[in-house]
Amino acid sequence: MRKGRPSYEELKRRCLEAEAAVAVLRADQGERVSGEDGDRAPRAVEAEARLNEEQLRSLLNILQRPSGSVQELLDHALEEAIQLTGSKIGYIYHYHEDRKQFVLNTWSRDVMPACSVANPLTCYELAQTGIWGEAVRQRKPMVLNDFQATHPLKKGYPEGHVRLLKFLTVPVCREERIVGVVGVANKETDYTETDVLQLTLLMEAVWKVTDRREAEEALTRERNQLLSIFDGIGEAVYIADPETYELLFANKTLRNAFGEDLVGGRCHERLQGLRSPCPFCTNDLLIKADIMSNNII
Repeated sequence: MRKGRPSYEELKRRCLEAEAAVAVLRADQGERVSGEDGDRAPRAVEAEARLNEEQLRSLLNILQRPSGSVQELLDHALEEAIQLTGSKIGYIYHYHEDRKQFVLNTWSRDVMPACSVANPLTCYELAQTGIWGEAVRQRKPMVLNDFQATHPLKKGYPEGHVRLLKFLTVPVCREERIVGVVGVANKETDYTETDVLQLTLLMEAVWKVTDRREAEEALTRERNQLLSIFDGIGEAVYIADPETYELLFANKTLRNAFGEDLVGGRCHERLQGLRSPCPFCTNDLLIKADIMSNNII
């Protein structure tokens, strides 16, 4: 992957990706608010449009930032979530419902210098958590605009923990499963329902992107493992497109035999020195077999 500023095509792809993610989430919300626009004051409609624009801008900022991994993508997402809600600090945890465990993705960069907790944990059992775990236990956002006040669900925090004044946390859900929690804190003014909605929609959109990134990373790892196995074989191995005859892969043994990288050329030209497909080529049989298998009812 090329480092630095993304190309125009890459930015265009990411913008379309962001618009699509927001459109899906807005469609879900639209089922509840359709038909109400005509009854709302113009000021309310303008305010919603502005908030929608801010959310989309935040999502685009996340996607336009170079990120080589899901970890980095979520790091950028946290920065945008903090800015979007006017907060000072925040965190993102992955949550595993099967073992009821939180695993830290990242704290915001301003937290650690202000935190003097000895040996801070990166994994927490749900049963060990206080008010911030209620987002999972109750499966809904939690807002405390006076964090220092007594609350029956609070368990306190360890000595040296950064001081919390106002606090908002929301669960991130995928297909009715909670897969993460995001928390932000210390906004100058009170957190509102607008902050809850904006943070929820932003993180759900981001998580849709991370799902795809994780799937892409998994495919890349599997591909690299497979190619590594092929490279370890002492016999010549290559992969070619059955329709175009283009060489897609040549293992180390074959590359060494020809003394060059063969990928990109046509197999009959590079391997056999022929202008047309080899007389013993079986590609036609493979294509016919594939078509027949796809037509079986």
